[in-house]
Amino acid sequence: MADAPERPVGRIRWRRFLAVFTAGFFGAVGLMVAVAQDALAVSFAVAGVPLKISADLLRGNGFVAFGTIDREVDGTLHPVVVNAFRHAHLDEFCQSVVMPAPFIGPVTLRITSPDVSAEDLVTDAQVIRGDITYKDIETNIDASTVTEGPRGVRGARGASGTQADEVIVKNLRQVAWASTAETLHLERSTTVVLPGRHDCFDDQ
Repeated sequence: MADAPERPVGRIRWRRFLAVFTAGFFGAVGLMVAVAQDALAVSFAVAGVPLKISADLLRGNGFVAFGTIDREVDGTLHPVVVNAFRHAHLDEFCQSVVMPAPFIGPVTLRITSPDVSAEDLVTDAQVIRGDITYKDIETNIDASTVTEGPRGVRGARGASGTQADEVIVKNLRQVAWASTAETLHLERSTTVVLPGRHDCFDDQ
């Protein structure tokens, strides 16, 4: 497919704003439909603490997004936006989770890698921040009919979904309740357990 001609800066910024806004808005609409249909994102109960994920750059192909619900063992529900990629690559990846520990206080499990690749990556996100560019994006399509993402990853019928050929995210900051992948490769990875809070990024 030929590249689109360069557009004025104002148009590009407006288009990016619309892409981010519509993806988030229609994801929220999808959440309401998913709750009504009792749709759950993952087949396992999520932990009671979320993950923080950061990367300098994410490049993903075959992207779909739609809203749904994650659930803890005690029944606590978390509305999330499912972000799924057929293929994804992340530069300067970091993932952290802070857990309470008796007599010690908070303890952080932190994983870092300069180079991460994933196949059929699915993340249930509560917060997503970054500079995002979508290529060939479609919004407000029925979430049960999305075809760009990993095989079988679709939302509830009647919910609103988004899909795109390619997504590029600079300075990714994400809070998520679950993440799965068919294959996940972390080059030169480091895993550490540290006393105290050592999140991949600070809340803003």
